[in-house]
Amino acid sequence: MDNSLFLKVKNIIRNDTGLGEVRIGGVEIYDKLTAAGVEVPELAIAEILERLAKEKLVEIERQLNPEDQEKHGAYIITWVSGQL
Repeated sequence: MDNSLFLKVKNIIRNDTGLGEVRIGGVEIYDKLTAAGVEVPELAIAEILERLAKEKLVEIERQLNPEDQEKHGAYIITWVSGQL
């Protein structure tokens, strides 16, 4: 996993959502990165969010809409730890 991309995703989550109860999707994070000119490999956002969830830094829910899942948006963040 690209550490630079990992840090950029963490910064987006921390700066754009704050901490605690939030709702931001993988698609929104992907859109912010690509708007800034960052190349995002397929499934990279999902992998990063899964890693953050495993480290107990965020809580995520799976998107129910299959179309959303295909666009780097398999997950929605529902909570962010103060440790992020």
